[in-house]
Amino acid sequence: MDPPPLLLADTQQLLAQTEGNHEIEVVPIIHSQAFTACNTRWRMPFEESGSKSNLCYLFDVTSVHAGSDLAKVDKRVTPWIMVCLHAPWYNTNTAHLGEGENMRKASDGGVATRVYNNKAEQCGPVQVTIGDGGNREGLALTFKKPSSPLSLFREAGFGHDRLRVYNRTHAHWSWYRNDDTDSTVGDQVWLENLAASSRCGVSVHSRSGDDEL
Repeated sequence: MDPPPLLLADTQQLLAQTEGNHEIEVVPIIHSQAFTACNTRWRMPFEESGSKSNLCYLFDVTSVHAGSDLAKVDKRVTPWIMVCLHAPWYNTNTAHLGEGENMRKASDGGVATRVYNNKAEQCGPVQVTIGDGGNREGLALTFKKPSSPLSLFREAGFGHDRLRVYNRTHAHWSWYRNDDTDSTVGDQVWLENLAASSRCGVSVHSRSGDDEL
């Protein structure tokens, strides 16, 4: 399972999971239903989201929206959108390579991304591919060569990341190696919400106080 993101809002702690191939757990003849353990242990708000599957859901946390109904989001009200997937749309590691291609083709045309059709796009969300919580198969060590200019940082290592939303216009993403004795940032980037840019979207009206997560 991909590590569940921990979203903090005031004193509440919300856990959300994204399932993967390790959660399928189909045993021929004995058990044919996929994701049974995952759906039992990780009950997500899919019914409240209008979804028919526990594997697809959405929710809001302060000014952050996590979900798939992007067409309904008013960026002036909810400037930050997070979408979590198991199979990445863009990936230069040979593991899971191309598994998200059908979804990318279906969604790229309706969502402006900083990588559109495998080309850099200045207006759109940042795409972070991280799947290093650890598993019995070990590290995925093989990357495509030469490195794609769209990949700003590549490392085969177990770790975890943190996304901190400071307000309606700025957020900070950081990644930490699990093997480091001390908590050390292995990679990081400041994110500016492009909805605040006249070049890329509608203006984001400020509210009093921060929406820190």
